[in-house]
Amino acid sequence: MPQFFIEKDVVVGENIHLEGPDAKHIASVLRLHEGEKLLLSSGNGRSYMSELINVTPRHIEAKILFERPYRDKQKSPTLAQAIIQYEKTEWIFQKAVELGVPTILPFSSSRSVSRMVEGIQEKKLQRWNHIAREAAKQSGLPFLPSIEAPLSFDQLLKKFSSFHTILFFWEGEEKNDFSSLALHQFKHPVLMVIGPEGGFSSEEARRARDAGATSLSLGPQILRVETAAITALSVCQYTLGNLSL
Repeated sequence: MPQFFIEKDVVVGENIHLEGPDAKHIASVLRLHEGEKLLLSSGNGRSYMSELINVTPRHIEAKILFERPYRDKQKSPTLAQAIIQYEKTEWIFQKAVELGVPTILPFSSSRSVSRMVEGIQEKKLQRWNHIAREAAKQSGLPFLPSIEAPLSFDQLLKKFSSFHTILFFWEGEEKNDFSSLALHQFKHPVLMVIGPEGGFSSEEARRARDAGATSLSLGPQILRVETAAITALSVCQYTLGNLSL
């Protein structure tokens, strides 16, 4: 079911109005009609089921039927993703939001492609956030997602203090994997760190552990970055109870 963001919380029985691109998308692309249902979210974890009562390409009116169960943003992991080729980076960001990640921290590391990192400007960041917002609308994520400005590896390490659980995925880890972590060890908030195509260096892994991270392996296979990111996120979301099988 399609979801659209509204600017504020509402109450059951209230009528809301959508205009501009959202109205055009609902009427002309999705071709929804009066009487059909529409999912709305204020972007803070609250979402509402509504019924369309007036549909035109310029104006949508819908009545709030009920509020869906509230979702706590703190119970969703944050993804720190090393910047790789732009197309792959955007794909990871899109799929991460679809899997329920509301906040993404892009960063550079010693094996990141320097021209990719240096070429990121405000327009690129705006594009990333547009992709994330559209993914949230498509997937029904009740949070307005945020992709922050790229960080250096040193800046990322300083962010670790804001998280209780930091999962640092490194192909050089020989002892720990997901199966070695008990469910109770996943305490919120959770940060997941995925490296670039060349992986992390041993020095970066050491510094991450010294800063409080737990280094984990995804198994004996060497995975592409995008495969590693989606695999790690899926397993983490399932472990946290945010994904059902």
